[in-house]
Formats: sequence, C-alpha cells, structure tokens
Amino acid sequence: MARIILVDDDRLFARLVQARLSADGHQVDWHEGAFGALTQIRRGSYDVVLMDVQMPGIDGPALLGCLDSRSVGRARVVLMSSIAEDRLRCLAREKGADAYFPKRHHIDRLAAMIGRWTSSNVSGSRPLTSDEPYELRRTV
Repeated sequence: MARIILVDDDRLFARLVQARLSADGHQVDWHEGAFGALTQIRRGSYDVVLMDVQMPGIDGPALLGCLDSRSVGRARVVLMSSIAEDRLRCLAREKGADAYFPKRHHIDRLAAMIGRWTSSNVSGSRPLTSDEPYELRRTV
C-alpha cells in the first residue's frame, strides 16, 4: 500500500483516480487546490505526489517549485494534464518531476506505474509497455 496525495481541481477526475488507486489498496488523500496540499505534503510522508498542471491559483508546476527535497522526501512526483503530451513531458522534465500522465489516457496505466513503484500491483493492472513512456529518464 502506498500513501498518495492527489492535487487536482477536477472533482470528477479526482474521484475516478481516487477510486481506482484505492481499489489497489492505496491510501489516497485528495486536495482540490495547492494551498492545503502544500501543508499536507510538508507534514506527511507520501510515496507518490500526483498534481494537475493547470489549477486556479497555484498550479502544479508552481506547487512543485515550492517544495524542496525535504518536503517531498522519497516521494515520486507525477505531473498530470490534458495539455498536449509532448508539452506535458517537457514541462515535467523541466520542473524535475519523476513522471507525467496525460489525463486522456486510461487510469489503469497510472495505476500500473504506481504499482510498479510500490510493488503493490494487487488488482492485476497490466504492466507498462515501452510505448507508454511516462517515467522520465534522468540524465546525470
């Protein structure tokens, strides 16, 4: 089981993600905006931080900029959006996220990636294939 924080102003999408990841046994805390999430991330010990790119007020990239390595700890950070996938990938790489997830893709793909990270692929989500490159490869 992973502790996950989901920061997204889209209630329907957030409920779908929360339900899907909870079905895999993960604990998912949802915040509709960055302000409450920032405090929670700094206070909590999360394994995964999922954040929307486009939110009113502080958006995902700005929220990520407010966090330092002590706040995030060992958590994997995923930027999510409905913007063009190439743009999302570049933005995630530029901001230092660990991965990106296009919202138009099936939520099972997000669950599979998180399952691989946390070794808790309990619902049988199919593993990612090479044509689903959500994880960013860091260059040293």
